[in-house]
Amino acid sequence: MKIRILTIFTIVVMFLQTNGQNNMYVPTPFVPLNIDFYMRAAATMEARYEQNLNYRDKLIDWIFDLKTKTNEQTFLSNMDYYYKKLRAMDGQDFNLLGDKLDIIKQNIKEEIDAYNKRIKEENDAYNKKVQEAPKLLWESGNNKLKSQDYKGAITDYTELISMNPDYPYTYRNRGIAYENLSKYSLALSDLNKFIDKIQNDVFAYSTRGWAKYYLNDFAGALADFNMQIELDKDNSVAYYNRGSAKSRLGDNYGAISDYSKSIEINPTFSMAYNNRGWAKYELKKYSEALKDINKAIVLDSNNWVAFDSRQETKFAMNNFKGCIEDCNKAIAINPKCSNSYFIKGRAYYKLANKAKACDSWSKAGELGKVEAYEYISKYCK
Repeated sequence: MKIRILTIFTIVVMFLQTNGQNNMYVPTPFVPLNIDFYMRAAATMEARYEQNLNYRDKLIDWIFDLKTKTNEQTFLSNMDYYYKKLRAMDGQDFNLLGDKLDIIKQNIKEEIDAYNKRIKEENDAYNKKVQEAPKLLWESGNNKLKSQDYKGAITDYTELISMNPDYPYTYRNRGIAYENLSKYSLALSDLNKFIDKIQNDVFAYSTRGWAKYYLNDFAGALADFNMQIELDKDNSVAYYNRGSAKSRLGDNYGAISDYSKSIEINPTFSMAYNNRGWAKYELKKYSEALKDINKAIVLDSNNWVAFDSRQETKFAMNNFKGCIEDCNKAIAINPKCSNSYFIKGRAYYKLANKAKACDSWSKAGELGKVEAYEYISKYCK
């Protein structure tokens, strides 16, 4: 290209020199052009050529550098487009490309601005989502807990804890979900964390008390139910809970007292009548027990636990036919009630119906009543 520029310059000089030698009329005196002018013009063109070539190369270097800053496909594709445009200039006269290079430079700047705008919008959206996520997870977990989707609730609460491990109520609610899935050790761990920070939550003590109860820590359960009553002295469930713990600790008189208080506060509490009846059963006060259990069934005809309690009370009173009737009623409500099959087997055996007795014990064993196999081994050979 430099050769081409010098060739044009030579032709111009020769043309002007030839014109200077002709005897042509001119309206004004001819002033020969200074050769230095043409030399400066050629040098300027050469410098512009080099300048634009370097300009192009720097734009390419800039594109390569920009491409290392992000992996966003839109931006990378746009940079590839301008790179190809710059490469397409190879073989062209760079003296004439200054404006095009300026336009490409401006386009790259605009792409950077557009990219930064997109990233800001994405970051703003992400930050908004992060800020709203705890609230959304909390609401989602609570809704799942209410709808008895305990596994789903645990998933939401666990994710929320990973975001904000210092919010205590998440541990309480996850503990409740664990307890409903019979994962009592996990429930106890979460409820301990909650109660360490919040000491006046009645429901937390109730829930933790039952977790301890099912882990056979009846003394620990009693302590929590005591706290529940201390925080809410008019809570019938709290007295029912404490009565249950006392019963398992062998304090049947104390249990009867608590169940009576529970019934005083809530006279329609079916299970309180049932449990008070059972505490009387344990004291061999079968007639008194039967009255309470009958009341439990009147209040709730679907209370299969009460039928289960009454069948054993009738068995103890040698009312074997009545016992079998109650066994069948309990099984109709809860087909997996292994104890009802077991007691029915014993009642049938007392009535000298060995075949039905063994059949009932077999069903009880299938449902998990290990004691039934001892009776089969002893009486069904």
